[in-house]
Amino acid sequence: MFFLDSGLTTAQVSTLFALWSTTALLTEVPSGALADRVSRRLLLTIAALVKASGFALWLLWPHFTGFALGFLLWGLAGSLNSGTREALLYDVLHRMNATEHYLPISARASTVHLLTMVTATAAATPLFALGGYALAGWLSVAACVVEALVYRSMPDSVAPPGSGTIRQAVLEYLGTLRQGVGQLHRIPAVRRGVLTMVLVSGLTAIDEYLPILAADQGVPRSWVPVWFTVPLLAMAIGSWFAERATSGRLIWHNIVGAIALVTGALSGSALGVVGIAIAFGLWQYADLVFTARLQERIEPGQRATVLSTAGLGVELLAMGIYTGFGAAAGLLPMAQLIALSALPALLVVPVLLRPVPADASTPRHPN
Repeated sequence: MFFLDSGLTTAQVSTLFALWSTTALLTEVPSGALADRVSRRLLLTIAALVKASGFALWLLWPHFTGFALGFLLWGLAGSLNSGTREALLYDVLHRMNATEHYLPISARASTVHLLTMVTATAAATPLFALGGYALAGWLSVAACVVEALVYRSMPDSVAPPGSGTIRQAVLEYLGTLRQGVGQLHRIPAVRRGVLTMVLVSGLTAIDEYLPILAADQGVPRSWVPVWFTVPLLAMAIGSWFAERATSGRLIWHNIVGAIALVTGALSGSALGVVGIAIAFGLWQYADLVFTARLQERIEPGQRATVLSTAGLGVELLAMGIYTGFGAAAGLLPMAQLIALSALPALLVVPVLLRPVPADASTPRHPN
């Protein structure tokens, strides 16, 4: 809404989202390989500060160019973070011989994160009334700084020893990059895990358009943040249930989620948020479970690289959604565009129906 109120059109907003995804697309896998060579804690700290700089740019330069530069920084921060945090958690747990706790801890952290987002989003309405976009924006910058401080307090993974020469360091980095990406070709279970993770995680790209849908469905502008907390709360519930996840292919989670999204988007009522929330909750559950299963199949030494490769797929899908929304903005209403975006959830079904690869039963952990 900040972008629209600053004079941008829906097409320009979609361009910004596409730029955001393009930046992450170009830096996603290289940053993952970097996280397998250097301190992951340091990269996470830098990512939080880069994101803070991007938000500050929006406030200091509220025009298309300023927004574009802010999205560039946010995209870079996202790629530094993507895969790095999950790899750090898994490897630290491995050192403690406790990898079975990865999914419960990851799901619990996701629940806390989403509940914090719910609180922040709900607070946006009174904050907006009190100080407009500026107050909410600067508080977001401050939150990123706090995030950086929290990362600095976390335990770090053990980075592989370097040779001390720039040339050898570059060669080792390129080797990590090549071996990590190569796991998708060599290990069917990793390839399958990455594909399911991409199709489910990529669906979250539509959340950027939900405030616009809310306005189209008659929600007063000051109440859009409150409306938006409903899907966030559903995702928190999905994360909470993921702590207790059992085995299963999660086929119905994706089918029901797709039906719920289409129903909610096309309802023409503010109450359609209920259907959207059901979809987001089911997909959040599936995303956490798929990520945990993928972690168990990744070979040692390139964990962040493989996870970042999955992140690259997510960004490609997101960029396709943003580009499609921008191109069709004048042809179809927002409700129909969001309904059509349920297709990736249905594409997961044939992937899950395929027989599990023979090597999928053998977990691979770091040495």
